[in-house]
Amino acid sequence: VVYGLAFRDGVVGTRLILIGIGISAMLDSVTSYVLSRAAEWDLQEAMRWLTGSLNGVSWDQTVPALLALAVLAPVLLSQARDLSAMQLGDDTASALGVRVERTRITVIVAAVCLIAFATA
Repeated sequence: VVYGLAFRDGVVGTRLILIGIGISAMLDSVTSYVLSRAAEWDLQEAMRWLTGSLNGVSWDQTVPALLALAVLAPVLLSQARDLSAMQLGDDTASALGVRVERTRITVIVAAVCLIAFATA
């Protein structure tokens, strides 16, 4: 959603960051509102869920995260050269032969998937 809203003739890093901050602030306000309306017991459960806990986690629950790491880490590592070129700017990276939009989408999707598996 953030990438889609930030896309206008390509994605500029600053626009992507600002859109992400704006959406994060809106969703944080929704979470705060829901927590302010929750009953005391539900609030305690919600806070435990929001902060996360590794208490009671078994190895069976870590297998999906490890599989995601085994699949997605090589994808991210394969993009290291392109990301280094993109630090010089989109135009320079494109001139060096980097497919900027494809690299950006690949890295964002892989990173989001890794974070989602770790969080779940």
